[in-house]
Amino acid sequence: MIPSSNLKYHLFDENPVNRTEILHRVLFILFNIDAIPRYKARPDMKDCEHALGYFVETLIRKDEYTFTIESFLQTIRNFCEKQVIAVDADILFDLLYYAHILVPFGSDYCFKFTSWLYYFVAHRMHHYPDFAEFILSDMRYIRFPEVMEFYTGIDRQREDAVRILAKDLRTGVATVQKKCGLPKDLNPLPFLEWQPSPENLEKMHSELRDGVAASNLPDVIKDRYADRDYDRSRPYSQYVPIVLCHSKLLARILPTLLLVPKLQVEQH
Repeated sequence: MIPSSNLKYHLFDENPVNRTEILHRVLFILFNIDAIPRYKARPDMKDCEHALGYFVETLIRKDEYTFTIESFLQTIRNFCEKQVIAVDADILFDLLYYAHILVPFGSDYCFKFTSWLYYFVAHRMHHYPDFAEFILSDMRYIRFPEVMEFYTGIDRQREDAVRILAKDLRTGVATVQKKCGLPKDLNPLPFLEWQPSPENLEKMHSELRDGVAASNLPDVIKDRYADRDYDRSRPYSQYVPIVLCHSKLLARILPTLLLVPKLQVEQH
């Protein structure tokens, strides 16, 4: 684990406001501790973020989230060789494993927390617009909602993400309104008060009831909403006054009903 004394020293007067910054500082501690043997070259943190960003991109595109140590080392080495980056893949793996960022998963390995995966995905999106377009297009980011948090938290200037989210939200709202068919002027909020009167409550219920009835919602939903105020126990309720009233009525007409058979016999 990362020594708590180092962490306190680095964050003594710091107050990170988002998880992107927190994980960045944890990595800073990780890459500056004395766990690395002196005879091995200490990897550069920025170079490692670039390499790990490429690695997680391959995982996302393949939709695979476990990997072998051989595939990890080979992917990192190929990327570093292509980009002319001096990162020792073995040291990088050891660091991540030592800090419990990577953990065993059967015979493979994976990120212990998805937050680390999304953190490196966000950095890859930040440095490579093609990958950012891949995640943001066709609403793929819905599968990784935390990616948007880490992506926008890098420098808080991700206008592309804001534009995409705003456009998709408008499209989603329009689609829902079209399918539901609710009246555009449906708005019970004007009748809302801190202590609403019975009349205003009835107006709000009426506004919603009429709006739902005139919508394109399925009949099952309409019936369910219409039955919200229905008292299911009412048919089974027998009030005492009603019972007594019926009893008195029966007591009065019972003698007459008993005389009917006798009158019929006498007539014959």
